[in-house]
Amino acid sequence: MHFRDTIAGAAMVVLSLVLFIGTWDFSDVSGYMSPRIFPRLVAVVLFGFSAVLLVRAVPALVRQGAARVGIDWRALVVRYRMLAVLVAISFAYIYAMETVGYVIATILYIAVTVVMYGEKRRPVAAAIGIVGGVALYGLFRLVFDVPLPRFDLF
Repeated sequence: MHFRDTIAGAAMVVLSLVLFIGTWDFSDVSGYMSPRIFPRLVAVVLFGFSAVLLVRAVPALVRQGAARVGIDWRALVVRYRMLAVLVAISFAYIYAMETVGYVIATILYIAVTVVMYGEKRRPVAAAIGIVGGVALYGLFRLVFDVPLPRFDLF
């Protein structure tokens, strides 16, 4: 467990730094908030939680002894396969957003992700997708005043 926490914490620290550095190229848009604010906030929070995970996992791993770490390769393959599917779905979501708009793409993305992670009842997954998509639209568009891709019928 501590071995996986150490690897995950280190990977998330690197990812948070890449995300934060990636926001330097964002342009300033006149409006309520700069588009840089939210990604930077996410990167800082991700860095903080990842650092806490590392601080807790590394000493425990050293106490346990790295040589005695047993890895369940079958479970690891299943997890990485799910991660690969999630990354593919995320890319599809990004490309679909330009075609069908933010709200519809987000509703579908959330619903598919919820089903992928084990929700067997399709109506529940659909409801979670609808509530989540509409809530995120309200948060980004109405509270943060971030322009989002829209679906134009014509």
